[in-house]
Amino acid sequence: MRNKKILIPSILVALLLIFAFFSPYLTPYNVSEQNLMISRQAPSFAHIMGTDIYGRDMFSRVIAASRISIFSALAVVLLMAITGVVIGIFCGYLSGIADTVLMRVSDIFLAFPGLVLAIATAGLFKNGILGAVIALASVGWPRYARLSRGLVLSTKTSTYIYAAKLSGSNTVQIVFTQILPNIIGQIIVTACLDIGTSLMELAALSFLGLGATPPTPEWGSMINESRSLLQLSPWITLSPGIAVFITVSVFNIFGESLRDYYQAK
Repeated sequence: MRNKKILIPSILVALLLIFAFFSPYLTPYNVSEQNLMISRQAPSFAHIMGTDIYGRDMFSRVIAASRISIFSALAVVLLMAITGVVIGIFCGYLSGIADTVLMRVSDIFLAFPGLVLAIATAGLFKNGILGAVIALASVGWPRYARLSRGLVLSTKTSTYIYAAKLSGSNTVQIVFTQILPNIIGQIIVTACLDIGTSLMELAALSFLGLGATPPTPEWGSMINESRSLLQLSPWITLSPGIAVFITVSVFNIFGESLRDYYQAK
């Protein structure tokens, strides 16, 4: 039964990723081609989501933006998960002064609102979407460090860890063959639930001008471009907003299904 519960969300995520990867080839119109004769045209059969202020097809731009928006969010989660897990396992298994220092550093990061700190960091990088990815990853790793450290502390005193030590396994072997396989499930669940949050945070940075910059199609920057036209031409703002809502919902449903799957095991 639990396999069936996770099957549909997994298929939806897989289809979404495939769609995002091939999105530049699925657009019915050129995403950069301007035609002021049809500027701010309402949704119609020719333009399902209408056109923007430059006459560009919104449907094509929303589709094209899915690649950079979704895969940038995946990059953020991957970077902060790898960094946090490595630090957390190191601190939890070896302890000592390094553990104390690194955990105090993570406390400093956690003391500030994540998005506010990311805004400040992204302002320093000023490298478009790459700077936004690095900024979010650099302030998000403490959550994974804390999580993985706690899991390691509760795992390293287990009987099978002592048995591995007595059998002659070194630290690296114990970490990769005994500890990591037992904590990776909770790490993956946390990462999947963070994808939607990271996507919204990237969109927020782009909305503030600290992420992708026009004319690059990205959902956050597209909302920023059209925010002054919300009352006059709401479809220009709502189209990327709906795309963000659907994508975040799919990843959240997948994360929750994955959490239920691991809890039922």
